[in-house]
Amino acid sequence: MSSINTRIIKSIQEWIINDQYQYGEWGKHEVTNPTDEPRTMELSSLKPHFFSSMYAYYSLIATNAEDGPWRKKYLEWINNLRDNEGFWTSATGATIPFGRERGWSNVINIRHSAKGLDLLMLLGEFAADDISIFEYIFINQHDNGTYFKL
Repeated sequence: MSSINTRIIKSIQEWIINDQYQYGEWGKHEVTNPTDEPRTMELSSLKPHFFSSMYAYYSLIATNAEDGPWRKKYLEWINNLRDNEGFWTSATGATIPFGRERGWSNVINIRHSAKGLDLLMLLGEFAADDISIFEYIFINQHDNGTYFKL
């Protein structure tokens, strides 16, 4: 590979690494209003940037980025999004009738759970307990590839 290609790849890797929040999620570049409050782990657990963060991680792995704190932070973050039963979750909400505030609750996120299992397989960390999560995803899939409302 030419030195110019190497410099371009290193520059892109640096941009991706710098786009990571301190707690491990990626997406700092998405802040468009400078007066917005900083994104926190709490907000991240409600509506995680799950797929974009996974692709940022995969991009760094695929381009042989030097190992660094970015890897550990990401893996800790992704594991913190997993519930006690082994599913990855995200929040769903509805307006509360009195007070008109938004109420949140965590629900199984089937797409995040499938992608999380994919990551575990790639890391060689898929465990026997993960089989029940895989089975749940598999048996809840329609013939056309979509899923039941979970």
